[in-house]
Amino acid sequence: MDEPIKLLPCPFCGGAAELDSRQYYRTFKGEMDDRVCVYCTSCSADMGLCKKDVPDVIPEHVADMWNARADNQLVEDMVLMIGRLAYKLKKSTPDDPLPARALDFLKRNGITISPLCR
Repeated sequence: MDEPIKLLPCPFCGGAAELDSRQYYRTFKGEMDDRVCVYCTSCSADMGLCKKDVPDVIPEHVADMWNARADNQLVEDMVLMIGRLAYKLKKSTPDDPLPARALDFLKRNGITISPLCR
């Protein structure tokens, strides 16, 4: 039995990714066609190859493209998620010390969280 294809979380929102090897879409000419696509189940970011353009495309190729990130991209994604979670937790439970501890840990290690992630 083949191993399932592993997909990294979405690089934009951290959402779960799914692979669709027959995603249908309408071309500019109004015709229906299909493509191999990886998409985020949360924010709908996607990456795909049209079978008409790349007839020998296989799902592993598209998964590899989705998973291709700079070496430190996963760490950057996790830091962003920690910051967002800390700000959300601080807002919902202001007396909980955990958000301040998490943000202080990042700050002590020279990591700043963008105010845009709040």
